[in-house]
Amino acid sequence: MTNEEMQSTMQFILEQQAQLATRMEQYAERSEKDESRIARLEDAFVKLTEMAVRADERMDRIEARMDKFDEKLEALLEAQAKTDRQLAETDERLNNLITVVERLISDRGNGRA
Repeated sequence: MTNEEMQSTMQFILEQQAQLATRMEQYAERSEKDESRIARLEDAFVKLTEMAVRADERMDRIEARMDKFDEKLEALLEAQAKTDRQLAETDERLNNLITVVERLISDRGNGRA
């Protein structure tokens, strides 16, 4: 190998090393950016998980309140049904009383005592 070929080979090796160093720097920068991005994603994931837990807890509280509401509504419906039955009985008794009073008035008007 001649001196000129040796110089050319050395120059080629130096250029390759320079390109490799540049690529390594670019990779390191990308790696830092990726690590930063991953850290942000991890933070976002933690926050989303916390939000999901809080939402789940809220849903549990809402379900408990709905259960109480359902119980109270059922009791109210039963009370309403009872009131309706009692009102029907009262209407029937009142109608019977009206009938008796009308008969008495009618009988007295016809001269019966």
